Amino acid sequence: MPPAPNEPVSDNLLSQAASPFSILKQAIKRVPSLKFALGIVGLAASVALIKSLITDLRLALFGIIVMLVLMSVLFVFAKLTSVAPKEFKRPAITLLWFSLIITMIAASLLFMSVFFNWPINLRHWLTNKSRMPEQSSTQLQPKTTYLRGMVRDSSTNEGLTNATIEVELLPGEHYTTTSNGDFLIEGIPGMPGDSARIYVRKDSYAQRDEHVTLPGPKTIYLDKLPPASPVPTKTQMQKNNQNNNERIDRILKSRNSNKPT
Repeated sequence: MPPAPNEPVSDNLLSQAASPFSILKQAIKRVPSLKFALGIVGLAASVALIKSLITDLRLALFGIIVMLVLMSVLFVFAKLTSVAPKEFKRPAITLLWFSLIITMIAASLLFMSVFFNWPINLRHWLTNKSRMPEQSSTQLQPKTTYLRGMVRDSSTNEGLTNATIEVELLPGEHYTTTSNGDFLIEGIPGMPGDSARIYVRKDSYAQRDEHVTLPGPKTIYLDKLPPASPVPTKTQMQKNNQNNNERIDRILKSRNSNKPT
């Protein structure tokens, strides 16, 4: 029985009438085509949600297609069963058992993939997919290592200071040893265990080049060069020339004296 016009309307009825669901229900009742607009809004919201949660849009599109097909089959089957329930009793049972079997098979395969890695290693696939951005970012960074060691005198075993070291993998770069003969070269392209060619030079020592294993440590011994002979002065050169001329004169005189008369 509707309330009298003069009776006050309770706050509960006012809150129900002003709720969003009641307004939406009344709008659909007055304008039935509004439900299609709501369906479009729901699809747009689903696409936005899937795009934010699923990185592979092909997988999302495949899921939407499967969902729409199953919804269409369910809708058509519901309409047919309401028109002729007796004729569609057997197809309804068939669809029920088919859906139940598919669900059981999918659940079993999912269970075995997670715990027994068959037919696919699902845990490995998921973890690798989550780590792909980290791996790609680390792969972009070049891998470098270092080389440390010492340069010593081969005869005295003392460290050589200010010895120059060059690395073939770092063209144009020069490094010098410390007061103890130690050196540390960083930023060499490669990984520990790789081989690199180095050149070591120092005044009064023979140059040395060899292949070393990174990152060392590597001790390099240099051989001291023998002292160079002094350069003769101008007076010494003149005296040597004079001695040579006198020696030649004596040889010629001895030959002339030995000739028969």
